[in-house]
This record gives sequence, structure tokens and C-alpha cells, in this order.
Amino acid sequence: MWYVPRANLGDVVFVINLNRQEGFRMIRLRILLSIFVLGFLVGGTACGSSESDFQNYPADSTSNTDSTQSDATNQQGGALSFVEPVGDDDKPCTDTDTCTLYLSYNSTRKLEVLYVGTNGPIADATIRYELIQGQDTTVQLTAKTATSSNTGGAATQVKGFNTVGEVRIEVTVDGAPDVTPIYFDVAVTPKGTMPLSLLLVYQGSRNLEGTDVLLFRQTAEKPYKCDDMDVTNLPTADLGQYPIKPLPYSVNFPVFPNLENDSPQHYTMVAVGHEVDGPPLAWACEDGTENPSKTQVAYGASNQQTLVLRDIPPKLEGVYEFENYFDLITMMPEEAQGIINGVLELFENPSGGLLLLTCELGESALQDLCSQIFVDPANPCLEPAGTCLSAWAPMIMDIVDQIVFILIEETLAEDIFDVGQDVRNLLKELNFESTVEILAEPDATGLLTEDDTKEIWHTLNYRWTLGKDCPTPDDGTCGWESYSLYALPDLNPELLTGHFTATVNDFETIEIDPHSVNLKYGILLNFLLEKVVIPAVMSDENVDTWEDFLGTILGGQGCAVQGICCQNLGASVEPVWQSTAESLCTTITTLAGTAIRGQLMGLDIDSEDSFVIGTKEPCHLFDINQDQWIDQFGTEGTMCIWDASIDFNGDVVNMDADFLGKRAN
Repeated sequence: MWYVPRANLGDVVFVINLNRQEGFRMIRLRILLSIFVLGFLVGGTACGSSESDFQNYPADSTSNTDSTQSDATNQQGGALSFVEPVGDDDKPCTDTDTCTLYLSYNSTRKLEVLYVGTNGPIADATIRYELIQGQDTTVQLTAKTATSSNTGGAATQVKGFNTVGEVRIEVTVDGAPDVTPIYFDVAVTPKGTMPLSLLLVYQGSRNLEGTDVLLFRQTAEKPYKCDDMDVTNLPTADLGQYPIKPLPYSVNFPVFPNLENDSPQHYTMVAVGHEVDGPPLAWACEDGTENPSKTQVAYGASNQQTLVLRDIPPKLEGVYEFENYFDLITMMPEEAQGIINGVLELFENPSGGLLLLTCELGESALQDLCSQIFVDPANPCLEPAGTCLSAWAPMIMDIVDQIVFILIEETLAEDIFDVGQDVRNLLKELNFESTVEILAEPDATGLLTEDDTKEIWHTLNYRWTLGKDCPTPDDGTCGWESYSLYALPDLNPELLTGHFTATVNDFETIEIDPHSVNLKYGILLNFLLEKVVIPAVMSDENVDTWEDFLGTILGGQGCAVQGICCQNLGASVEPVWQSTAESLCTTITTLAGTAIRGQLMGLDIDSEDSFVIGTKEPCHLFDINQDQWIDQFGTEGTMCIWDASIDFNGDVVNMDADFLGKRAN
């Protein structure tokens, strides 16, 4: 027996028993075995799993490692992308996480991707493909992994079976959980067959950045008729595609649920065009009402349809505040012009106004005086002087002027009669506020019925600039005051509430038919002059009747409250004129006030059609903020126009009036 000395090879001790016949052969075996054990121990030391004497040898600093393997394991910020720029559905595959492919039965397609990092392509990475949605009886992957090349490219193949279906395949990078997955959507159909292809066409002018194409499967319980669809609140679709690109283009639907065993199927087809993240602007709908074959999808058959998108009209329903501008001077009937002109002359030519007003009333007690002033006392006028006034008129008017100005010099401002133009402007620039409610959308012909509308007139706005310190006379925003129409005599909310019919033309214009608004012209005119103008001119809110106004002009400030206006007038003139002055004063204060009020309020007739308005021409509608809701009727620069008419006891006067409507809600 031979004994082999103990070798210091870690904790391994070899003892070999030999007979003489095997000596040399076993010596050779011993040498080979020792070399093998030595190599094993050195390797274990390099991995850090041994405490052998070899573990302290330094590593080779010049050893080479594979550079591409370093890219795959160390490079950060890598991203997956598709090689194909556009999918079979004509949607872009670049800069997106999904790409769609179509497969015919028993055909194959490459699923090609790129793996690129911040420093360029990443090679030798393991790219994994996994079926995450759909059935494995629809497709088969030839390999579930692929290694990226020096260009970062990787690919596997997918094969379609003889089954209609759609699957989703997820692509990831092994060992790189921060890399966002991408997905292939693969649809399998019979060779050469596309069950449904829709060509989308739009010929309007709106900016359609994207189109939602939706399919709703029709059943007996849910027929999904287009007339019942609210494009702003559509139900959940059974199938849909949402491309973001300008029309026209085609959209293909290659897969329908269980079509092979459940055929044919019928779908209502809807296309909705819009800006990105914006409201619907145009749409098309086909429900097969006229031709059911248009909506049919059958196994092994193709259906190609064209959907023409039409502009969606903006919503009109809602509440609008209208501002309506009327000129009561222009609307004045001929029979009232004499009285009104006489009143207005009081603020521009006191003597002429008093005489004109007095003689307009036709009182017999003053006929002699009137015949000495006016060439035609029955139709008195002030201009032209040569044909209106007699030779005595200048002297008589001068006397009256002296009387009036003496009385007002101390008690009223000297410019009290410089406001005639303000009075005229007030009556020519009246603003009436009304609230218009559109309670329903127009029908298919654009018609709004009386049940669909409501109109309430409620506020009177007038402009009075005297004493307002307006920056300039032309400042149109200065001096406006408001008054409730309900505070006027014989006016109330019920009377001032009405309805109208109208026609909406392609939601671009509206034509409002003539309808009564029950505004009382005479009441309005008398109210403005008696309750607004007179107190403002006299700077005394207690002087708010025609009687007090005329008496104050003749008798001085404060005389109306004491009832001594005519006495003041008589005491202020020469005795020879005292009787005439008091007679003139009494006539004006006792008769003129009542006559003026009576003539003005007598202009109104007891008829619902005394004050009628309707649009003179189509009024333009505006969706100012493009949110598919009408915001305005007209604009500040181009207002809409009322064709207004007033019946003054058979004498119909027509005029134009501007208006502007703005949405309140």
C-alpha cells in the first residue's frame, strides 16, 4: 500500500490506496485529479465563496468585458418604440404606446421594436413579448423573447389561427422595470375581409382635430335610433376608435364579438368631430332606418359605408338679457307733436314754449292773444318766423321773456332752460331691459313656438346728464338711471309678460315674428316728462306734476307748494298787464297740465296689439367662446333691429329700434 502525503488544498485531503500493479496508472490519475481540484478551488475563491490561499490574488485590471452587455445592464433612461410608423388602422405608431396590426387567417407578422437609451441603441437586452388580453387560440407567438441587436432592434413573429378575434401583446425589457411597456393590438380576420370600413367626410369650416367613431349594437330593447341620440351625452359604445387627425380618412373595424357564431349583427354608427378635448362640433349618424343593410356586419362579408359629418348647431335654450333702444320722439304721432313740441320748447325758448303750448290747447279765452301772435292760431308754430309769427309776436314774446326770467333769476339757475337738448336726448335714447327665455331647442325646421319662449319687460333706463359732471358731452356711459316698469301706472309683471314665435336659420340667425309687448307709449312718455324730467330740471323732487311745473315757471321757485304762483306773476308786472298775466297763468296751470297729461295718456288704446315688435331682418346669433352655446343676439357693433309699430287710435306709426341680447346663464 502506498500512502500519499497530505496536501494543503484547503480542507480537502486525498488518501489513495494503491497496489503495485496499478502504481503508475494511478500516479497519473493522481496528478490529473490534483490539477482539477486546484482549478475548482481557484474558481471558488474568485466568486468569494472560499477562504483558500488563492482568494487574495488581485484581479486582472486589464481584462476585457463585453461593451454591449454593459449597455443592456447599465444604461439608464431606455425606451421602447415601434419600428412601423403607422398601424394597419392608419393611426400613428410613433410617440404612442399602442400599434394596431391586422392578420389574415394562417398569416404571420413581425412584431418589431427598438430599444434606445440616452446614449443610443441598447444591444443584448432581452425583450419580452407576452399575450395579456385575448385568447391564445387566436394567435401564437413564435418566441416570447428576443435579444436586441447593435441597432437596438428586436422582433418576434405572431401567427394568426383560423379564428376571428383580437389580442393585446405587451412588450417589456427584462431587468428594466422602469422602461414603459408598449403594446401590439392584433386583429385576426378571414383573408381579404374587413367586416366594416367607414369613410369619414366633412365639408364644413370648423376645426375638427379628431373624430370619435362609435358603434352601438342594436337590440330589440336598445335600437339606438339617431333621432334619440344626444350627441353631447352619448351612451357607452360597444366598439370605438378615436383617431386624432384631419378628415377625410377611413376607419376599419376588423373584429366584432363572436361574429363567427353570431352573424349578422347590426350597429348604429356614429362619428363625432371635435377639437382636442373640446365639445362636439360636427357629427354623423346611421341607424339603418331607411336601409338596414347599411348597419349590418356579417361573418366573411365586408361592409363599406360613408359617413358625412354635419355641423352640430349650438344650443339656444337658456335665459338672455335684452337691451332695447327706442326713440319716443320719432315714434310720436302727428296728433301729439304739437303738445310735445310745446313742452320741449319750454326748455329751449320759455316765451315761445308757453305761448305755443297755450294756443295748442285751443282755449277760447286766449284766442285773441293767440291770433295776435301766430299767423295761423289753429296751427301755431315758431319757425320759420316769417310764416309762423305775426308782427306783434316779437314784442309779446319779449314781454313774456322778461316776466319769466325776472321770476327765475333768483330762484332757479340761469341755465335752467339750456337743457332742452338733454330732454330730447332722453326721449330719443331710452333703453328698455327685457328678459327672454328660450325654453326648448327649435324643431327640425327651426321653429320656436309660443310654448318655447317667454319675454318679460321689466326695467326702464334713461340718460340724464344735467348735473352729472360727465367727462364729455359724448360720453355715452355717463348719466344713466334705472326705473322699474312695474312702478308705472297701469303696468305690472303680468301685463308685461308675453310669448312669441320665431324661426332659427341654421343657428346663424333668428327671425322673431311680430308680437305684442304691452308697453304703453302714452304712459311711458308722460311718466318720463312728469316724474323724471320736471323734478330734475326744477331741482325739486316735490315739483313732479305739469301743474306745479308750469306754475313754478310763471310764479317762481316754491310757489307751487304754497299755491301762489299766479299771484306772484301778477304782482311782478305793471298794473296794466296784471290781469292778462294772471289770466294766462290760471289757464296754463289749471287747464294745460290736465290737457297735456290727458293727451299723452290718451295716446294708448285698450288693445293687446297697440305696441308690436318683430325683427326687421334676420338677427345674427353668436357663439362667442365656441362652447356650442349661443351667447349673443347681435353684437355691440352690429345690433339687431326691431321693426316696431304703435297704434295710436288707428294711426299706426312704424320705427326701427336696436336691440342686443346676451346669455344670462
